[in-house]
Amino acid sequence: MKSIQDFLHDDSELFGPGMDLVLSLFAILIITLVVGSDFYIGKNNNLQEEVFKLKKENERLKLNLHDMDNIIREYEGKGGNFEIANEYFSAGLFYENPVTRLKNRFEVERKVKRIVSQYREIQSQFPYIFIIGHANKIGLSYEEKSKGNYSSSEAANWIFAGRRAALIGEMIKEKLPEEEWKYMVIVSAGEYDLKYPEERYSQENALVEVVFGKDWKPPSANYR
Repeated sequence: MKSIQDFLHDDSELFGPGMDLVLSLFAILIITLVVGSDFYIGKNNNLQEEVFKLKKENERLKLNLHDMDNIIREYEGKGGNFEIANEYFSAGLFYENPVTRLKNRFEVERKVKRIVSQYREIQSQFPYIFIIGHANKIGLSYEEKSKGNYSSSEAANWIFAGRRAALIGEMIKEKLPEEEWKYMVIVSAGEYDLKYPEERYSQENALVEVVFGKDWKPPSANYR
């Protein structure tokens, strides 16, 4: 049997036979903590870099938005010369022949009312109303050529587009007081200024659009 003195000087059994295992596990734990710490520090550094990049991008976007605001303010300050009406009259609302016959008068009336309502809101800034007729690029039929009514397809299309514009203009005029009629301008673009230039023969190009304008030209009386 060992005495107390023997135990005090016997290092191999000071903590019992399981001490080696405990120390090994403790070492593994320390290594794991160190590695985990390095991983965390690396991830944290990456995160900080991403945050920095996001902050820089945010500052750049703020500058871009500031520039855009300045551009918008500058444009609004100039005001622009024209304002497109929210409604237009597609080719499907008109018969091909006669061009002044409407397929859906109720729908056209609805659009006219909305255009006049929009005009009332911006009239002080855009007093002129341009009613612009368009046509698709299409040649004259044999019957039209034989009648000799038109010198060319361009002339015919100017006339057809003008007639459609005049019809819409007349409907808008009915909803305006007489003193405002002088601000109406009927325009025919014919087969030029196509809405769908890549499909110049499409009937969808035969529409009427309305544009509000700040000015047009000096009064004809000025030229006398």
